[in-house]
Amino acid sequence: MIFSNQPIQFTLLFILAVIIAFTLHEVAHALVAKWNGDYTAKFAGRITLNPVKHIDIIGFIMLLTVGFGYAKPVPVNPLNFRSPRKGIFLVSIAGVTINFILAFFASFFAILIFRFGDIWASGFGGVMMRVFYYFFLFLLMINVNLIVFNLLPIFPLDGYHILENATKSTNRFTKFMRNTGPYILIGLIIFGALLGLIERLLGGRLPEWANPLGYLIRVVGGRISTSLLKLWGLIFGVYVPWDFMS
Repeated sequence: MIFSNQPIQFTLLFILAVIIAFTLHEVAHALVAKWNGDYTAKFAGRITLNPVKHIDIIGFIMLLTVGFGYAKPVPVNPLNFRSPRKGIFLVSIAGVTINFILAFFASFFAILIFRFGDIWASGFGGVMMRVFYYFFLFLLMINVNLIVFNLLPIFPLDGYHILENATKSTNRFTKFMRNTGPYILIGLIIFGALLGLIERLLGGRLPEWANPLGYLIRVVGGRISTSLLKLWGLIFGVYVPWDFMS
């Protein structure tokens, strides 16, 4: 488990942040599809903030246990788009766009609380400051990691659909990925989970690059998260000592 050595409060805050990030990601896909003329997601009841409609149980458990997960894909029929090429592109970037907006504001509120809230104070006020502070940090990291993961050019992720939409139908890479992408993705996730299991059994740490998917998300996602925090830190005159790369 991701938080096996952490207080239950951290796990609950993390789960809440995951639910928000996943739900708004899928709602964004559904809304943009509707705006472009495809009502498939609307008729399927996916334009809703009810997380039950969007959370996939297996994908959710995977995220909590191995660090990678997924929600229920929004059904989309490109044939209904007024402009198929434009519609596919806009729907594909909708989810990661809302994730970036969430990450942007989460980093803002985390630094705001760090600057003006006494997060180490005792009493109810201090406890609440710490709750919100860590919640926004979790929300930042989760949304950034979702952006990096979903922009990978592997079918059926959003990055693949963006790439496929920008290339010719004869493109060998996109054709290869459409046929093998799900197996590559599942293989990378299972491989990462097995490495984590081996580490626990051996009681040591393997090189981080041994898990390519996890390493990529940590490196790129960590750099983005740290940059956002340092941006707001610069604006508010706060030194940001954290580095999500470390």
